[in-house]
Amino acid sequence: MSKTFCPLPWTHLATHPQGELTLCCEADHTQGISESFDTDEFNQRKPKTLHTTKYDFDLIQNSDSFSKVRKQMLNGEEPVQCTRCFDLEKVGIKSKRQYESDRLNFNEFRAIEITNKDGTINDVSYEFVELRLGNHCNLACRSCNPLSTSRWIKDWNTVNPDNPLSYDKNLFNWPLDTDFWEKLLEHSDTLRYVYINGGEPLLIDKHKQFLIDLVESGRSKDITLVYSTNCTVINHTYEEVWKNFKHVQLMISIDCLEERNSFIRHPSKWDVITQTLEWIKKVCEADNISYNIMQTVSTYNILYMKEFHEYFSFAPYISMNFVTDPSYLDPALLPQKIKDAVVAKFPNQTVIDYLTKGKSSDNMTEFYQKTLKMDELRNNNFKQTFPELYDMVYLYV
Repeated sequence: MSKTFCPLPWTHLATHPQGELTLCCEADHTQGISESFDTDEFNQRKPKTLHTTKYDFDLIQNSDSFSKVRKQMLNGEEPVQCTRCFDLEKVGIKSKRQYESDRLNFNEFRAIEITNKDGTINDVSYEFVELRLGNHCNLACRSCNPLSTSRWIKDWNTVNPDNPLSYDKNLFNWPLDTDFWEKLLEHSDTLRYVYINGGEPLLIDKHKQFLIDLVESGRSKDITLVYSTNCTVINHTYEEVWKNFKHVQLMISIDCLEERNSFIRHPSKWDVITQTLEWIKKVCEADNISYNIMQTVSTYNILYMKEFHEYFSFAPYISMNFVTDPSYLDPALLPQKIKDAVVAKFPNQTVIDYLTKGKSSDNMTEFYQKTLKMDELRNNNFKQTFPELYDMVYLYV
């Protein structure tokens, strides 16, 4: 396998809640460097979003920024946007680049064949589409942000008075536009994987017609759907259409147990989560539908992973998604003594590898102060809910 090639810049669409498009979800989003954009004669960026292109996917994929990345990869260079993958590979962790290269049909030889000298491609056909369907959500998880859930912005601006956020709500409405789904269907002849996220995707029913169109076109039998759902929404309307796809994977976002989970994933209730999980288990009795638990690992819950994994031992498997932004919730930056306590309690190799990749800090002040501010807003109590973690954190404030 090439040390720099990745199939995603050729065959992948990664949308974001406001209509931005990036190389993938793992690419470096700092200052928008991974986004689709052209550059004018004054070296100014002209973003190519779902809104500015009116869903013209040929324009999006053949932007100056995407074309440059394709040229770099074929020349054996490491694009700066892809640093995260290369960094993970250097410490022995399988990267998204490696994972997608293994499972997608598109290889470097095919890329060379269809890529022009300027890095553009003539035929845009997606094999993998990742859809973040706006920010309509019923939760405001502490590790989330206002761009991914509409319930966050008031709390965000209270906790971050020096960095307030405002946005045009209309930018999040593209998932409600029939034209988007019709034009995406035109580029879906080779489609094999569709990731559907939110917001909360089971609250956004506009995408159901796209699924029905894939069924009626005969393509669904070759397509795997992957949902990321917060396990608080029971939506029976999808049960029959899902049965027509090659596979449907329901990734169930739960971060901790009972009160601790409600603290992190506000304002979820544990009894609702358990009821929804029973519905999901029932749906998964169909041969082509399965589920897994997807735990977002942050400073809040990393000390409690042993109890979590023991409780969900009945699940097919538990995947882990580590928080990197905001940095004060990134467990890789925890003080070394807290990292040692985590590993002593839960010596999981994936966790160990992740904790060793970051430089430890002995300053937990930002985490502590913002946590207490959120407690005031949401009537939570960090000290009572996470007593062991609180005692450790307080030593570094």
